[in-house]
Amino acid sequence: MRRPVNLLLRILSRFFSFLPLPLALAIGRFLGRLVGLVMTRRRWEGMAAMARSIPEFTPAQVRRHLWNVYANLGMNVIEALRMRHQSAESLRSRIDVGDNPQVVDALLEQKKGVLVIIAHTGNWEMLATATAAYGYSLGIIVKELKPPSLNAYIVAQREQHGTKVFSRRGSIRRALKHVKDNGLLAFMMDQNAKRDEGVFVNFFGRPCCTTRGLAQIAHMTGSPALPIFMVRHPGGRHEIRHYDPIPPPADLSDESVLAYTQQAVSAVERVIREVPDQWIWMHRRWRTQPDVDAKM
Repeated sequence: MRRPVNLLLRILSRFFSFLPLPLALAIGRFLGRLVGLVMTRRRWEGMAAMARSIPEFTPAQVRRHLWNVYANLGMNVIEALRMRHQSAESLRSRIDVGDNPQVVDALLEQKKGVLVIIAHTGNWEMLATATAAYGYSLGIIVKELKPPSLNAYIVAQREQHGTKVFSRRGSIRRALKHVKDNGLLAFMMDQNAKRDEGVFVNFFGRPCCTTRGLAQIAHMTGSPALPIFMVRHPGGRHEIRHYDPIPPPADLSDESVLAYTQQAVSAVERVIREVPDQWIWMHRRWRTQPDVDAKM
């Protein structure tokens, strides 16, 4: 099964790379919205999540933003397929980095590495690839995808431009060494965690279970954490946006881990409020809930 899936992805990658970018992105928008049209249940879940989280939105605004979410996802897929045949220079030409390199360089001067807080906003795959393409040693801790053939294709594409991929299973020591070697290590901080693996913090006014991993590694390494996100702009352009760095927690007490994780998740909420049509509202972010007696 591995060969047919990889062959199909390679064919699609080559095909979309030959198309002019505006046409390729238009196809992506169409396909993304088509998926949203078909996946009725998830679309309604996404609209309900957005309406609860940003109550000032009218129903019409919620619908419009969610259709744009699907359009963004469709364009992400097309851009990911094209990245296999793009040079680092080509990627950099479409991204406005602002003062992000200077901020990262200043943090790296501490020689403790940098933990990077990211989320599923804009084209997050391009963010990782672009970071490595700018010459930074970026590692990401990921959960392996299914089927294995898809996972192998995506890992190979991520590593093509220099991103180091660490599996959650059996790669934590390698990830820690990467940080201690003054590298960047990225954490997705907008995903639901199991109750025994996370802490409950406030996200859009509701408790959500979030991994303790960032706080634990920050304390172990003494590394600062930098919230940094990709935001899409019209015409196939992108912007890398960062917020204030977060110092590591002083200890791993429940209070310190909770306060630290809340800062990280609040940064994610901030960027989502700025670009609400570029985050995956269909993700069941609030699926794990505290016990009835638990307190926030």
